Amino acid sequence: MQTQSAPTDERLVYEIQRSLGLAPEINPRDVNVTVADGVVRLQGILPSAALKERVLEVAREAAGGAELEDSIAVEDGGVGE
Repeated sequence: MQTQSAPTDERLVYEIQRSLGLAPEINPRDVNVTVADGVVRLQGILPSAALKERVLEVAREAAGGAELEDSIAVEDGGVGE
């Protein structure tokens, strides 16, 4: 019986970028996704806090429980707001 291993960093990047691209309200080019040692980091500048929350929601779902670092800024605010 095989146990399911954690996805590779490259696979996490692919899955998150794919999921962001499937969400019609999100332009995946606005969000930089990097993964190092299983930790997902999201960077970018988005026009609204609501869109940022949607990006985080989609990324969390796609990341499957991996740790997520939010470095997304909102145009009318700062990072992490």
